[in-house]
Amino acid sequence: MTASAIALATTEEIDTSVFIPDEYVISPTDPVVPLEHIARVFSAKHNLSPVSKAVKEKFGSFAWVPARKCFINFAEQRFPEDKHILKINKNYDHDLCTPLIAVYYPETDSYHIADGQQHAIATLLQHIDFDDEDVELPVWFILGDASTERKLVLGLNRDNLPMARFFIHNAEVKNNEPTAVKIQNMCDRISVVPAYKAKGKLPCITHITNLYISYKSLGEKNTAKALEVLTTMFPTKANGVSVQHINTLAMLGLAGVFKQLKAEKVYTDELAEDIGLTMQIAFQDMNAVHKDIKIWFEKLPKSQKLEVENIGRYSSGILKTYEVITGQRVVDPIYDSVKPVVALARAQRVYKQMGGLYA
Repeated sequence: MTASAIALATTEEIDTSVFIPDEYVISPTDPVVPLEHIARVFSAKHNLSPVSKAVKEKFGSFAWVPARKCFINFAEQRFPEDKHILKINKNYDHDLCTPLIAVYYPETDSYHIADGQQHAIATLLQHIDFDDEDVELPVWFILGDASTERKLVLGLNRDNLPMARFFIHNAEVKNNEPTAVKIQNMCDRISVVPAYKAKGKLPCITHITNLYISYKSLGEKNTAKALEVLTTMFPTKANGVSVQHINTLAMLGLAGVFKQLKAEKVYTDELAEDIGLTMQIAFQDMNAVHKDIKIWFEKLPKSQKLEVENIGRYSSGILKTYEVITGQRVVDPIYDSVKPVVALARAQRVYKQMGGLYA
């Protein structure tokens, strides 16, 4: 299904097996699942029992609060981050209601914000007149004191997992955001599935952040070709099971190689596939591209160890492997000191038998 189709899909057209854990699925086409059902399944799965009966009285209240009554207590709260606020201010839809979470101090008629302060600041930046008494912010609050505020700040921020990049990507595709749609369409064309967990019959990418890094830094064509080569050369894992999970560090490295080749005007599809062939010969499976090259860099003498970024690390390992097996230096690696550990005689023999470009 293309991204545009996903964006326009009704619930009857969605295959829930792609992104909903099997145990939560009620209907194979309906992604809307009752919260109580999820809680019951989770409770049974982890053998949990309730500590006490559910509290019947409401906990906390909601109100539209004048901005002048909202405060940040820097003794308990982190400082606002300029970069984050500017990003919110540029991309955030201020027509959406995103409630702040706060502790209300009745004695001073003030609200100490425990969560959402950066969204609130970005909202206020939309108002030129900061003295405007009509500016109100949506606030969910509880009565309390400094101890309550501290517990609330810690409870909201400590050990809290951010939303997985997959879910953000999925939402952006449905919202027809251009970059997300282009990335989804690229994946559709080469039969690769962005996923939360590796499942299904098609190769999956679960590290969506690296997928975006590759697309934005190395380009759509290089990323797509890298994925195509990797899934062709490594159709199975070392144990013979079909590949479901694409190693995105291998993807970054190979896409980085293709970008270098194009910059030096020596890229051809035949060369790209030949580099993939030497990877298939030298590495046990796709994960080994990542693990082996990482070990090669760790074995370098201290004097040669550099602050190595992932794209340069893995593109260099791939290029040096190609050079060792074929005798061809098609482009200079970013980190030339890395030394591949390859069973050379066997690798060269297999490369010749498989009709390599320089056999």
